[in-house]
Amino acid sequence: MVTREKSEDDRRSVEIVLTDKGRTCVENAPELLQEDFLVALSKLEPWEQNLLISSVQRIAVMMDANQIESAPILEIGEI
Repeated sequence: MVTREKSEDDRRSVEIVLTDKGRTCVENAPELLQEDFLVALSKLEPWEQNLLISSVQRIAVMMDANQIESAPILEIGEI
């Protein structure tokens, strides 16, 4: 799905390039669940958003989630 190719700008560098098969896989991949969730959340009324967020925060506190290192798992923004 990818190939290694020498950089045209700097022959010392190697670039990873998608093949046609890799490009097809990316184009046909399902949308991220997180993206669909954020769209649906943004359509809720502000009070509904706050209610959901506070509930999830409460559950996280009850589970001692503040002790869990989530940085390697959670991504914010485009990947």
